[in-house]
Amino acid sequence: MNSVESIKALFISKGLKVTLQRIAVYQAMEVLGHACPEAIITEIHKVYPTITIATIYNVLECLVENKILTKVMTGDNKMYFDIRTDEHHHLYSAQDHRIEDFDDPLLMEMIRNYLCSKKMDDFELEEIKVQLVGKFKNKTSKILYNC
Repeated sequence: MNSVESIKALFISKGLKVTLQRIAVYQAMEVLGHACPEAIITEIHKVYPTITIATIYNVLECLVENKILTKVMTGDNKMYFDIRTDEHHHLYSAQDHRIEDFDDPLLMEMIRNYLCSKKMDDFELEEIKVQLVGKFKNKTSKILYNC
């Protein structure tokens, strides 16, 4: 987990004002990794019960806009947030709403090479997101929230 000073430095590097609310949201995401808004709110309220839900949503949107967090939309139309902003894939279980990172540079390269061979003159590719949907065979020790 990052120190408060390194979180402050991250915000400053993005031109953001450092606030207790922003630090609290980022720290919650460090604990959760991938989380729906309800899980983030629950995690923050353990330490800061007076931070409003509206403030948490506003901070989440601000952190996404500034590329400090990313949004992940699942196949069953649920919104999650991810602390990782680098290019990676996800494994998703709709059964227990669990998201895990899936790093596969070879898959990314194959997709890029394939798409580069296509004529998409009217489309500029910005990012590739692959989400594999299934069921995890093992139970996680992570806290799962009913999102």
